[in-house]
Amino acid sequence: MNPFEILELLPGASMEEIKAAYHRLAKQWHPDRFSGDQKAAAEDRFRLLSESFNALKDPDKRRAFEDQFGKQTTASAAPEPKRTAIPERTADDWFGEAKDSLTHGDLERAMGLIQYAIRLDAGKPPFHVLMADIIEKTTGNRRAMIRSLETAAKLEPKNVDTQLRLADLFRAEGMQARAERLLQSARALAPHHKYFKAEAKAAAAEAKATAAASGLKDRIQALWGKVAKKG
Repeated sequence: MNPFEILELLPGASMEEIKAAYHRLAKQWHPDRFSGDQKAAAEDRFRLLSESFNALKDPDKRRAFEDQFGKQTTASAAPEPKRTAIPERTADDWFGEAKDSLTHGDLERAMGLIQYAIRLDAGKPPFHVLMADIIEKTTGNRRAMIRSLETAAKLEPKNVDTQLRLADLFRAEGMQARAERLLQSARALAPHHKYFKAEAKAAAAEAKATAAASGLKDRIQALWGKVAKKG
């Protein structure tokens, strides 16, 4: 094993250069970025990178490898190691995998993947909505869900579903004023949304039940009055 070649360095590289090369390549070849056959290839590559870095961290071993492979101080390029061609993955790829992991109940993996997707691109509202979904399934921390959904709402202020979900969370946390403001905004954007239709239906049913109870009370009182007169 030539650790300098694996780290794409020339023998005689400084410790700072070795560290920088290791961190760059470890990020590029981290197994969590891949799946299937590509993941196996990445795991092998990542293992070699770790072994090479650990070997070169030891000054005595580093000198031995320099003697073995020939210390070079020229600016010639290091030989390019053979590698498996793997396409660069995007934040959307990580988001898709996080969504699939949530669907299959792998919550820990889903959380790690969506966090990575957000680090790559924090400007996409669905990423933050999915984060709220995962939090709901894991810790159920309403404040953390609110933070994620508030970010999504700022990025996409006309998304009614996000506003309504936030309003329900605010209500659950006792923040009625904030909930009402969101409901007013959502109603202005989509007055015929199924949320408001369900709300109106529930209110009508409640009013009907109240009226029925009031009518029953009146009938009982009238009947009681008749009984009292006869007595």
